[in-house]
Amino acid sequence: MNNANLAAPSLPDQAQIPEGILGLSDIAWIEAKRRAAIIAPLAGHAEVPARLAREAGTELGLTERTVYSLIRRYRQSGGLLSSLAPKPPSGGKGKSRLPFVVETIICEAIRDEFLTRQKKRAAAVVRAVRERCATAGIAAPATNTIRARVQAIRSEEAAKRREGGARSKAARRLKAAAGETPESPAPMAVLQIDHTPVDIILVDEAYRKPLGRPYLTVAIDVYSRCVAGFLLSFDPPSATSVGLCIAHAASPKDGYLASLGLGDYHWPVSGMPGAFYVDNAAEFHSEALTRGCEQYGIAELSSGRHASLWWHRRASHRHAHADDP
Repeated sequence: MNNANLAAPSLPDQAQIPEGILGLSDIAWIEAKRRAAIIAPLAGHAEVPARLAREAGTELGLTERTVYSLIRRYRQSGGLLSSLAPKPPSGGKGKSRLPFVVETIICEAIRDEFLTRQKKRAAAVVRAVRERCATAGIAAPATNTIRARVQAIRSEEAAKRREGGARSKAARRLKAAAGETPESPAPMAVLQIDHTPVDIILVDEAYRKPLGRPYLTVAIDVYSRCVAGFLLSFDPPSATSVGLCIAHAASPKDGYLASLGLGDYHWPVSGMPGAFYVDNAAEFHSEALTRGCEQYGIAELSSGRHASLWWHRRASHRHAHADDP
């Protein structure tokens, strides 16, 4: 069997994660998510009244003019979360007076001192910022400014970093308890994704030497129980596998079927998923996958156990082999 047959289906450019979102600091990404909760609904209006813009500005701590600017940026980006991330400050009326290098020092100090398992207090961040600014030969910001940056971090985000990840007891206390998988209201509203090694061993074309068992990553649409997308690869399950599987699920399948000589067949399952359910495997909880999903407004939900995923895999297996003798 040709190894090329295991490659991921070709994907449109817009399915790729834009460059730069992993380069944003944790503080900037958290602020973008905070803004999106308020800006996204406003951007859906054809016209935004000044009253709503002022209310949004009051809630976000921004001016009315800045709110309109964020709405414009959000619309122009096609609804990308990263469009709402704070830009490097340049000073001026209504903007932060902190130089970009100071903002960077604060973010790095929060990462190194506060978002760790040592559970240090905000005072440790203040000391670290002052020391690093002194080393760099620049003036340190006010203590209240540094503490405000620390307080802007959501409690669940801090728990993930300080307690050892999303599966820690402290992080779980801040999330809804695991239960039954909810019903999906429409096609592509909820996908379930999981991996399994295929029960075959592939050999190379020339010498028939065993190459190993490939891994199959499948996205199942909960509403219809149809396979929405998949990835077949020799690479072990990873965040990349999940991302490529989601991209395949979202993409139209006509070109892919034609490339396999199956142009007469139809696979009418595509579209941006609203959310996907996963178990607690590490590849489902990487920063790259989480930010990529948040960028496009795809919710990442954890089942907390394997049972519901297993049920859908069994159902799909029965459908796939219904015609077998």
